[in-house]
Amino acid sequence: MTIRFSEPLEPAFSKLALVDANDRPVASAASQVDPQDTKTMHLALQPLAPGRYTVQWTAVAEDGHRTKGSYAFSVK
Repeated sequence: MTIRFSEPLEPAFSKLALVDANDRPVASAASQVDPQDTKTMHLALQPLAPGRYTVQWTAVAEDGHRTKGSYAFSVK
């Protein structure tokens, strides 16, 4: 999974997570800010089983501004 932000991210404080309908983490590895494009964060995933999932993200810009959010989607 890849999310692109409008500002460069601080890798040490930015993260991306995916949880299932029971709020259990789906990814086995931590997310990473792309070293070639610090506006982009990646989370490696295996193929997803049918169900509802929530993406949770925290982004800290290079200027220290912190934002976070989430959104849900379903796999059929």
